[in-house]
Amino acid sequence: MPTVFGRRVAIICFALALVLCLAPRPAGATADGPDFFRVIGVVAGDVLWIRSGPSARYEKVGSIPYDASDVGNLGCRDFGDRYWCQVEYRGVVGWSNGRFLAE
Repeated sequence: MPTVFGRRVAIICFALALVLCLAPRPAGATADGPDFFRVIGVVAGDVLWIRSGPSARYEKVGSIPYDASDVGNLGCRDFGDRYWCQVEYRGVVGWSNGRFLAE
């Protein structure tokens, strides 16, 4: 019998896959975009969180320093009220708020 945690993980994975399949891609997020982002607008000494999905409600899975400039760009999507980018930083893949990323 699956555990409550296992069911939650399965539901989150399914929901993320569904969001990724159905979400429209904005014109700026193409395969021809920049390979790397830099972090902007984050206070010195603070971090930009990497989350397991494209919302602040998702679990934090990593962080990016306020002055990082080598954040891998895996594509961005507009979710209506927020613009989220799938990123890779030092082996951690997840989502960060696009408001804090620049080419």
